[in-house]
Formats: sequence, structure tokens, C-alpha cells
Amino acid sequence: MREISLSKRLFEETKSAHEQVESMPFILALRNQKLSRQAYIQYLIDLKGIYQVLEEEMKHHLDHPQIKSLYEEKLNRTKHLEADLNAFAPDKMEPTQAAQDYMLHLKNISKSSPLLLLAHAYVRYLGDLSGGRMMKKFIQELFPGGHTSFYNFDELLGKEATGARFVDYKNEWKKRLDAMDLNENQKRALIEEAKSFEYARKMFGTYVS
Repeated sequence: MREISLSKRLFEETKSAHEQVESMPFILALRNQKLSRQAYIQYLIDLKGIYQVLEEEMKHHLDHPQIKSLYEEKLNRTKHLEADLNAFAPDKMEPTQAAQDYMLHLKNISKSSPLLLLAHAYVRYLGDLSGGRMMKKFIQELFPGGHTSFYNFDELLGKEATGARFVDYKNEWKKRLDAMDLNENQKRALIEEAKSFEYARKMFGTYVS
């Protein structure tokens, strides 16, 4: 029997948790064009902190062969989130406690088991690439102006990349993931880490009551 690839297992085992997050009030408010400017700005502030930690910690572990094989500077989102926040020019705001907890968790696994950072890279980056173009459309309609750099992957995929190019890149990323020499315990640990959407759920729960 052919072994199921790690990327396929990750997709199947995170599907339920991902669907639960997509049905939360924050996402529904965004899709229905009812999300407040303040709530979206807070979301961007939280994301900036999370991506900054994830990207700094992955870069710190480039001597780790598995992390090195998937780390790509052009995929990083921190500077894009900074650009969107500068476009909104908000009053000084801090990350929510939920986001700070998420950031602390990333720092802790970076110290104890850096391989698990790849579970978060899988969830975050492939999620951005999968839903980014739709999110960009929602944000452009809700907040006209230069607020969609986060969903811009021109530097990575080429200017005005088609949907097929997004799919091709995701498949390339997953092939690199599947090619890693990992034992079953390591694969299981990655899957369990990726299935934990608790930090994301807590974040979304702070923006819309």
C-alpha cells in the first residue's frame, strides 16, 4: 500500500479545525463587509507580531536542514504587514493577549523542538496562498486604499501571478516538505502541532463579539 504523504496527512487532519476557524464571527463579518476598521487593524497588529516571531525563529534555525529547505525570504510577510499598518496609520496599539500567547508559544517550540515551526509555516503560509486573493478582494472592497500588501505575492510568484501559479508554488512547497527524511514520531508531532488552532481561535475571538 502506498504511503500517504505528510502534506496530504496535514491537509486531512487540519481540515476540521480550519473549517471551524473560517466560521468564526471575525471571518463572517469580513465576508459580509461588516468588519470594523479598528478590528481589522488589531488583526494586522497581531499578525505582524506572530509572523515576525515565526520568521525570526525560522531564520535563526537555518542550520536545521528541514527548516532551511522550506525557508524562503520572499515568502515572509512581516514587511508586508508593516506596509499595511503604515497605510492605515493607526494610533499606537499593542498585540492582544491571545496574540502574545501565540508568539510565546512559537518562541518556546523554537527552543525545545524547532522542527515544529514548520507546522506553523504550513498552516500560515499555505493558508495565505490559498485564501489570500479572496481576502485581498474583501479588504479592497471594505477598506479602499493601499491596505493589501499582506496578500501580495508578486515578489515570490511574479507580478499579476495567475491562480495556477499559486497552486504550482504550493505544490512545490509541499513536495519539499514530503521529501524530508522524518520518522513517524516527527511526522506525528508536526501533524499534532498543525492541528492546534487554539491560538488562532482565541485571537479571532477578541476582535468581534
